[in-house]
Amino acid sequence: MRASAWHLAALLAAGCDAGPTALDVTVTFSGAAQPARLAVTLRVDRAPLRMDVSVVAPDGRPLHSGGNFVVLLPDTLDGQKVTVQITAPGTALAGAGTVVAVRGRKVDLVIALDGARDGGVDLGGADLAGDGGRCEPGGWCIENVQTACEAGQLRTRACGFGCSGTTCLLPDGCGSPGDIRGPGTYRDSSLGFGNSARGSCAPTSGADAVTRITLKDWSTVTFDTMGSAFDTVLFTRTECANAMSELALAGPCQGALTTAVGTTCNDDSPTLMGGASRLVVCGLPPGTYYTWIDSKSDGGTYQLNVTVTPVSLNACDDAGRLLAGSTLEATTSGHANNYSSSGKASCGLDAGSTSPDAVFYFVLTATKDVTISTKGTTFRHSLYVRSDACGGTDLACDIAINPPAMLTLKKLTPGIYFVFVDGVAGDRGAIAITMTEK
Repeated sequence: MRASAWHLAALLAAGCDAGPTALDVTVTFSGAAQPARLAVTLRVDRAPLRMDVSVVAPDGRPLHSGGNFVVLLPDTLDGQKVTVQITAPGTALAGAGTVVAVRGRKVDLVIALDGARDGGVDLGGADLAGDGGRCEPGGWCIENVQTACEAGQLRTRACGFGCSGTTCLLPDGCGSPGDIRGPGTYRDSSLGFGNSARGSCAPTSGADAVTRITLKDWSTVTFDTMGSAFDTVLFTRTECANAMSELALAGPCQGALTTAVGTTCNDDSPTLMGGASRLVVCGLPPGTYYTWIDSKSDGGTYQLNVTVTPVSLNACDDAGRLLAGSTLEATTSGHANNYSSSGKASCGLDAGSTSPDAVFYFVLTATKDVTISTKGTTFRHSLYVRSDACGGTDLACDIAINPPAMLTLKKLTPGIYFVFVDGVAGDRGAIAITMTEK
């Protein structure tokens, strides 16, 4: 006999070079009882793992004594005691056995079921579930693999974003975004998903999936969909359900768009093939961001490739992004003295020439008034702003011998602007900075 449910689930959960433990269980019972199925429970010492499945024969025929089924155990159970308990519902048959799992080896276990209601002769061995064996409704999700019984057949699905209870987490909308746990490749399918959102650059919109990444440090994040099976659209938001929260796409880091046109939405990347999309979002501050993988029809299998690169905040191509309306934290401690105030709008004094500095940027896609404040910063510093050319002269500067500093710049035209917080007379420390626009 073979427990097809156990066999497939454990095989896919293993994922190791040495191979899993193959637990070959032979079941014997006396008497004329021929149960329709066996209920199997597996427990592991020192691990929060319990699995329950049914063993049935092909075509619903009765089970006979002497058959065997195979359970493939994850290699993480190497060296642990595994207890298998078996009952035959509708009869008094029951038994149990214990073995030690050995990674990459076959371990034999014989379990005799006792307590048959009536006597008789051994009916001989039988294969309980060969090819075409059926399963009973139910399922589970273990080690990012979902196994479920559908229409009498086992179906397995690799979970791109982990398990949620007994199934894969399905990132089909803002109620259940798929968590990006770090740099890497995330594969999943959006077939059957709804059309929950549309990016600003999308000519049409179809089935889509949404992911969520939470940054602990200032970082540049790159997303692309190279390897997907359909023509994708990518867009990133600061608020999952708010279409107006797409960020301006331009930025100063390598690979980013340098002209202030459009928001963080890309249909077909000019550097990728097959309708793949690509976004480079420079110097994002700590926080949570939502990236959608959209289609133009029914969706399908997609691949989301993610890189995360910390930024130093000590150079223009490593600048941190200011988000309108947010107060953000950083520091000049440990930074080099790379910049100083210059030009007609210079703050004068030592102009920051003896102190470490921090660099930020913001992007305007339309003409706006911008106010920048360092309220919450306690060391002596200057605050100055430059446009486009990081090494150019200041548009404005405010020195804060008694912090904070504040600048209001009227009618700034579209473009990338750099903001510098620079110490005075060697001062350095923690920064709080807020940018608003109207």
